[in-house]
Amino acid sequence: MQQWIDLAWRLAVFYVFIVLGILISRKLQENDTVERFVTQLLINVMLPLLMIDTLLDTAGELLSEVAIIVPIAVLAHVLGLLIFYPRVRGLDLDNSKKGALLLCVTFNNAVFLPVPLVLMFMGDVGIPVIALYAVVEMILLAIVGTALGAAYNVSEAKRLEMIKKALLFPPLLAVLLGLFLASLGLQIPSIFSPITSANSTAITYLALLAVGLSLGRNIASSEIRTALEAVGVRQVLVPLVMWVILAFAMVSDTTRSVLLLEAMMPPAVFTVIYASALKLDSETAASVVTIGTLFLLPVVPFLAFII
Repeated sequence: MQQWIDLAWRLAVFYVFIVLGILISRKLQENDTVERFVTQLLINVMLPLLMIDTLLDTAGELLSEVAIIVPIAVLAHVLGLLIFYPRVRGLDLDNSKKGALLLCVTFNNAVFLPVPLVLMFMGDVGIPVIALYAVVEMILLAIVGTALGAAYNVSEAKRLEMIKKALLFPPLLAVLLGLFLASLGLQIPSIFSPITSANSTAITYLALLAVGLSLGRNIASSEIRTALEAVGVRQVLVPLVMWVILAFAMVSDTTRSVLLLEAMMPPAVFTVIYASALKLDSETAASVVTIGTLFLLPVVPFLAFII
């Protein structure tokens, strides 16, 4: 009985903070100052600290599976692109919309949703896998994301700028730093344990709040017809294929669960920003992200049993 009560409480926290973010965003309407502050705090401070802390504790276990995790993470991204590209070619849309759709089916929410879900249901044991998955995503974003921009509407100078931003993504740099420090056998002094523990707890709530803030800002612009096909590929077809692949992968149960969770995530919030920077249709990207996130919400109780 206690187990079910705990599950109900964790699910309530998940939904409450997303709804709170939506309400705040709708109240502020066009003012995105709160969303920008929360997102920057998470990306530049809290997530890097979490990743360095967990990598120093578990880098050895992660490195033993890195040769399997990396190709699976790459496949989880490019699979959506490969499946959806033939369909996009046949759609009667302008290039900026096509590019935005392909961006969304390729890059899913690798951090803001998986991190709180894993922290709530598994603790920090799955964070290193999320960290490595996020590294793969940012590298692919620099390569594949800018290639999509080049193919569908962006100058060479802008492509170089976006590559630089993707490679300087703070969580990516934190993972590299964490692996380097772990190779030296270093640990975060125990005196900082209360800080790292409080950081993990705060991330659970702030990441969900950030998702809600973004959802509330974009929800009014959602075009269901435009988005549903992309969401179906990203959140149904890709996870089904990955489920079959992961069933045979020689990885730990924790790694398998986290990678499957990642494959089930909706398009990433940052695809809207990236689409805008690449001169692709950011409204289309926002629609896909919104519909994809809404599609995920009723599935979350079942994700609890996966992870």
